[in-house]
Amino acid sequence: MLIDLNKNNRFFVVNNHAGAEFHKNFDIKNIPMVDQHIAAAHKTDVKFFADDLDVTYLSAKNSGELSESLKIFCAPSEKPILLEVFTDAETDAKLLLKFYAMNKDNSFKFKAKKYYRAIKRKLKL
Repeated sequence: MLIDLNKNNRFFVVNNHAGAEFHKNFDIKNIPMVDQHIAAAHKTDVKFFADDLDVTYLSAKNSGELSESLKIFCAPSEKPILLEVFTDAETDAKLLLKFYAMNKDNSFKFKAKKYYRAIKRKLKL
């Protein structure tokens, strides 16, 4: 193994099959070829990478799968764990815009805690 990992290592990958940051800055409506030439759209996952490293691979495509995967991800294990969460690039881009707008506001700290608690309740963590 090229990388020295231990059983406590955890890797969290957000895969939206394109760069949400690029979708935010170069809206697909303005540049229709954003996926091919800027955001590097793809249809791959990182399972092969986890297999190569002998790491436990988990994936989630919805909140139910995420909730179940997080229980395993956060628990002690015999091997490192990689959790890949699949999201939508356009949705991610919109959320980034909201995040940046919140960050300009002085009450961001309060809002972040509020959103964190809401997500925690939704995932039943």
